[in-house]
Amino acid sequence: MSNAIGKIARHYQVTIPRNIRKISGLKEGELVSFEVREGEIVITPIYMVKKEQAYFFSKKWQKAIKKSEEEIKSGHYKTYRNVKELMPDIEK
Repeated sequence: MSNAIGKIARHYQVTIPRNIRKISGLKEGELVSFEVREGEIVITPIYMVKKEQAYFFSKKWQKAIKKSEEEIKSGHYKTYRNVKELMPDIEK
């Protein structure tokens, strides 16, 4: 973990030190959340997703994607030349 010191400026603004920005990958204009945990202020990057795309980031979908990626890496997949070839496997 990396530490740095900053200063609370006018209107309670705080500049995130360069080394922390670099390590975290934070960019200007990105959203962050603030949480107080046991007397510490924790800043966490927030990434907004459109409602209609939120399913993709569910645990169920992420698990299925990971499984698919592993199957592809291990060569466990089938290639089809057209939809007619694909249909019997979909209907199983």
